[in-house]
Amino acid sequence: MKTFFIEAKVDAEILLEAAHVAQLPMSIGLVTNIQHLHRLEDVRTQLEAAGKRVTIIKGFHSKHAGQMYGCDFPANTDSDIEAVLFIGTGRFHPRGTLASGKELFVFDPVNRHFYRLDPYEAEEEQRKIKAAYAKFLHSTEIGILVSTKPGQLHLKAGQALKRIYPDKNYYYLVSDTVDFTELQNFPFIECYVNTACPRMMEDYDKFSRPVINIEELMRNLGPEQRAATKHPYPLYTQVA
Repeated sequence: MKTFFIEAKVDAEILLEAAHVAQLPMSIGLVTNIQHLHRLEDVRTQLEAAGKRVTIIKGFHSKHAGQMYGCDFPANTDSDIEAVLFIGTGRFHPRGTLASGKELFVFDPVNRHFYRLDPYEAEEEQRKIKAAYAKFLHSTEIGILVSTKPGQLHLKAGQALKRIYPDKNYYYLVSDTVDFTELQNFPFIECYVNTACPRMMEDYDKFSRPVINIEELMRNLGPEQRAATKHPYPLYTQVA
């Protein structure tokens, strides 16, 4: 069965108020989702007219510059960018952008709501990542979560861990969708490594054991170790 993806657009003008623009630093990275992508150049024009330096950020898997998916967020934006401005509704997409390590502003063009995302959310996530990384290093029994969903199948990345950490035992748990209750059938596993959607970390408290994204493990590798994985990390960074 073939799948057709139709790009839906919200036919609404996007114009930030002068007070909103004044809160933004001089160098801004812009991202949005597909519904508002066709208006992103309007935002760029408005910001540049106000003297801002604007960079359109592109996710690794995104089709268009400026477009981001829920699990394809810009994790390492250009070092010259002081903050990221997300155009869109909801908090799922902008919370993923916190991984950039930059200050994050959100403009909801539907509800006309402009706000700065609380950096505490990013700090809390970083604490969980550091704790899970320490647990992985000190664990022997490792569960590798693998999803068969298109765009999320990174089995080879999980298998590369055998070459990097040969002193551990690995159990590959393959499914379409991760069922948290099913993971309770593996009480011997000390730590999970997630090779599927990185946003699964937002369900951290649903896991019976610490869990860390495969990307976080790769970021802590040296150049030679990373080359040995034969996998393109980091996965989620491109700037247009």
